[in-house]
Amino acid sequence: MATLADGIDEFLVTARNIVVTIERRLTDDPEGLFQDDLKQITRLKQRVQQLRPQVDDRRREAFNATVGRVEACFLALQHRRTSQTSTVPLAQEATGGRPRYVITREQLESLLSIGFNTRAIARLLNLSRRTVTNSIRQFGLQVRQKYSNVSDAELDAEVEALTRTNPNGIGYRACRVLLQNRGILVPFERVRLSLHRINPVAAAVRWGNSIQRRTYHASTPNAVWHIDGHHKLNRYKFIVHGGIDGYSHVITYLMLSDNNRAETVLRYFQEAASAYGLPSRVRMDEGVENIEVANYMNRQRGGGRGSVITGPSVHNQRIERLWVDVWHKCLSEFSVLFQSIAQHGLLSTDSTEDIFCLHFIFRRKIQEKLNAFVTYYNNHRLSSVSGRAGNTPNQLMARGVLTNLQAPTTGVRGILERPAGEVVRRMLPMSEHIDILSVDEKHRIRGEVMQSQDGLGVDSYLDARRRVRALIRARQN
Repeated sequence: MATLADGIDEFLVTARNIVVTIERRLTDDPEGLFQDDLKQITRLKQRVQQLRPQVDDRRREAFNATVGRVEACFLALQHRRTSQTSTVPLAQEATGGRPRYVITREQLESLLSIGFNTRAIARLLNLSRRTVTNSIRQFGLQVRQKYSNVSDAELDAEVEALTRTNPNGIGYRACRVLLQNRGILVPFERVRLSLHRINPVAAAVRWGNSIQRRTYHASTPNAVWHIDGHHKLNRYKFIVHGGIDGYSHVITYLMLSDNNRAETVLRYFQEAASAYGLPSRVRMDEGVENIEVANYMNRQRGGGRGSVITGPSVHNQRIERLWVDVWHKCLSEFSVLFQSIAQHGLLSTDSTEDIFCLHFIFRRKIQEKLNAFVTYYNNHRLSSVSGRAGNTPNQLMARGVLTNLQAPTTGVRGILERPAGEVVRRMLPMSEHIDILSVDEKHRIRGEVMQSQDGLGVDSYLDARRRVRALIRARQN
């Protein structure tokens, strides 16, 4: 049976491990703001005070040494929070008395558009909730959108259409975001009940697929991006290049290409950096396709500071977890479709003509699917982020920037210094490296094929395949 002395010994070992971990983080990231660590060390201090009267003389010296390290970590974290966490600089207006803070319409619209309520906005701007509410009323803005007036039958029809385009199934949170993108806003409960009415078996199966995730920590937005390529459609010459912010989970880019060349990876990375700001560090695997990004980061951020972090793909946790969702919600249905076409003898991966036609028809479809997934993902509420659950990736990004304005880290400065503009999601020129037709021939065939386009794209592929083969034969003759 464990004694009190054994419990104190176990507590001292646990406390030392926690302190060592926090000390290492403070040393490795001098600019980081570790809110979760501050909460943990505060709880540890409380536990120390409870145990202090029960420590015997033999353990007193070790206990006091541990207490000293706990206090030092607590003070360091407190100092970092007070020196880095600040309010958003607001204009002040002279009123004859105390100056009145002026919140602009653009500031409020920006925060409301990504789902912050008045309480959250007041906390971010360090103002009273009444001041924020009065400003919202003054500009005639709405905090919450009114729910759409749709019947259960109409809602079921919309939800069923979404489940058809997502054959692997979607949860009620994802479904609500996708409905909102279509202009339909309904409570979570109605979406959940609708999914149960449409397919109760799938709803039950989703409950059994919960994932136990490991803890991951990044200090601020843009502290580290995780980038990688997805190759499960590589046999059809489709490669997906992606990047995700380690702190906020914001997908910075998710783009389709027909190659895995270093210059292509760099191009997508630079486009994302122009929209979200250049990150402080990038985590990637050691593949040759990443060498141009590594060189670019070392030029821009400097070498010898960990601007580029390399290692096995299986340890690139944030992006590897993202690929699970990308495959499940976007790419797997195209894999099944392409396999079905190939099994009927209508697609050969060894045929340049067939691969060209596949890209000619499906490349835009796949990219549109990826774009829709990015919009959903960046606006869905996270449930597994320690201390920040219930926020969307976009909200976490905004919150992290606003709380680091006065003493911004390298990554946050990259966000503040970026040129204004929307996220770039442009397609590469069609079949950039798989090209067997002239520009005029592609335009002519595209105009003819689109007239027979069906929902899946199979008829369009077969029509394009027939026309391209006829054109190639005519050239040879």
